[in-house]
Amino acid sequence: MRKPPWGGGRGPADALLFERLLDEYGKRIFNVVYGILGDYDEAADCTQDAFLKAYQSLHTFRGDSQLYTWLYRIAVNLAKNRLRDLRRRRRREAFSLDEPLAMDEEMERQLSAREMTPQELVERREVQEMVRRAIATLPYDLRVALVLREMDGLSYAEIAEIVGASVEAVKARVFRARRLLKERLRPLVEAEGKD
Repeated sequence: MRKPPWGGGRGPADALLFERLLDEYGKRIFNVVYGILGDYDEAADCTQDAFLKAYQSLHTFRGDSQLYTWLYRIAVNLAKNRLRDLRRRRRREAFSLDEPLAMDEEMERQLSAREMTPQELVERREVQEMVRRAIATLPYDLRVALVLREMDGLSYAEIAEIVGASVEAVKARVFRARRLLKERLRPLVEAEGKD
């Protein structure tokens, strides 16, 4: 067993380690959680919860795995629970198709920078939303494996450690996820080819 890289309590060394983890992995954890949940605000909340839980549980980390894979495991498990809660909540809530869509920060940044024409931005946004929706339809285990591999670039071994599966199982999940995603996006690709 490796020696943990902190003092074991919640002292200054742990606070510094936690700050380093947040700086190094905050954006990556958010992107993974966002890929799983497909909702910016929920992903932000879940990421914050993951880092809070990690900080509160830092003294329980035994050093059997890499610290960052432990952190990913916390985030993925919280995302799974939040996804289940979101599905329940959405079944109960009604929504209006007449309600205007709010622009997220990325779209506002792109508009203000004038990187693309408004038409190009709308088209790009539509494609991103279609991909996000297609990913959201994947079974949870496949979605997590795909997001960790394709969006975050983790190795199969790292993903296996995070999700508690064998490397072979992770490879199979990523393969199946890619195949399903390709099938679900085929109409989009064919429509683009006709234009």
